Amino acid sequence: MSEQLYVSAVRITSERRISSPEPVCGALDVEPADDVRDDVATVVPTTEPRGHGRQVVDALRGTGDGMLSTEEIMAMSRGD
Repeated sequence: MSEQLYVSAVRITSERRISSPEPVCGALDVEPADDVRDDVATVVPTTEPRGHGRQVVDALRGTGDGMLSTEEIMAMSRGD
């Protein structure tokens, strides 16, 4: 496979397994339960925060006015 495929992020599970998005699996022609040799895919660790959730948290950090306590926010999210 000579084509290079760049992916913004994959997830390492608590069992130390790599969870790859479907487009990556399709490009590598791998299916669930397939073994992948190290010459098929290269994983490069990153220290940069990735993912939509991290972007949302970073965007909201420091924007609260401090008027609600954590307990009040949790009660609202539970519908109390």
